[in-house]
Amino acid sequence: MGKVYLISGAAGRLGSRIVRVLCENNIDDVEKVKLVDLRFSKTTRQEQEELCLGAGITAEWIENDVTDYEAMTSAVNQVNVVIHTAAIVDYTGEVPDSKLWDTNVRGTEVVLKACLDQNVEFFVYTSSIDAVGPNWDMDSFVNGNEDTPYKFNPPIYYATTKNAAEKIVVAANSRPLENGKKFFSCALRPGGIYGENDPVLEAVMSRLGKSKAIRSICEPTALKERPYLGNVAWGHIVAAKKIQEKPDIIGGNAYFIGDDTPKLSYSRLNLLFCEHLGYTLAKPEPYFSIWRLYLIAYINVFASKFMSWFGIKIKVIVNPSVIRISNTNFTTSYDKLREHIGYKPLYSWEQSLAAAKKDMERILEPVFSKES
Repeated sequence: MGKVYLISGAAGRLGSRIVRVLCENNIDDVEKVKLVDLRFSKTTRQEQEELCLGAGITAEWIENDVTDYEAMTSAVNQVNVVIHTAAIVDYTGEVPDSKLWDTNVRGTEVVLKACLDQNVEFFVYTSSIDAVGPNWDMDSFVNGNEDTPYKFNPPIYYATTKNAAEKIVVAANSRPLENGKKFFSCALRPGGIYGENDPVLEAVMSRLGKSKAIRSICEPTALKERPYLGNVAWGHIVAAKKIQEKPDIIGGNAYFIGDDTPKLSYSRLNLLFCEHLGYTLAKPEPYFSIWRLYLIAYINVFASKFMSWFGIKIKVIVNPSVIRISNTNFTTSYDKLREHIGYKPLYSWEQSLAAAKKDMERILEPVFSKES
């Protein structure tokens, strides 16, 4: 008999890609998927319906909040594996701390409790590299692994919530279930995911206007771990299968996940996605000195708060925390993930780059339309 998976956050960028990768690579004989999110757009639902139909997988869409215990208890009933991606991602400080905590931490607690109460045995959680770092002190973390010591002192509250939720998930491992079996859980820690439908890159590029000179805010030596969206989705599918086969090895672990993407600064990797369109990095790099970048960042934050008093909302992309994160050398090793679950990237660097270039063309299409 086929398996039943539940994917929370299934309308989101990563959750939607997990659905696609699962349908294209059904390595665990999944018969049915329950897709949970606050809401699904008509387009998203149609795309997922077509994918699941083509793969012979039954799909059920559940529009509910992960903080709703009764709804989640009903949702996870008769489910074999839960992949919990639902979260609010915030690097700009726009989302209130209470809302971040409610969704990212309390929501995770609710889904976990529902799983335990309904005898769901396996749970894969989407954590984040931010659950570890970079920290406020901008300490380097070079090809670090899960055992590398690092001071947790995050510059953003989002990181605090992911760290707290990850600890809760890992601590729940090996909990006894009412049916006499055990509950097994693990977490994956992706870095700054690039690829299709990148909202951060879209916001950055949209502010360039007609200029093709990108003003970097990153030191070129501040290398980053940035896996491709498709490979992160694939990692979740592999983890979901393997935790069932090797629960005593995989359960209770949090893993870094990466791929063959070059370890470059944010700006230098982003340039690879658009240099074929004539874009370059403006000199010097970074374009402003660090102290001037901090000054600009604080002015941005002040201006945003000042205008909010008049009911005018300004989206702040560059704030002091973003400057710290962007200029910290932070790279990881995914050897442990490879050893424990046999993870290998599904998409090569060449395939990932091609996908990122195509998405960049989509983002910049309005600019080219105006030029013509």
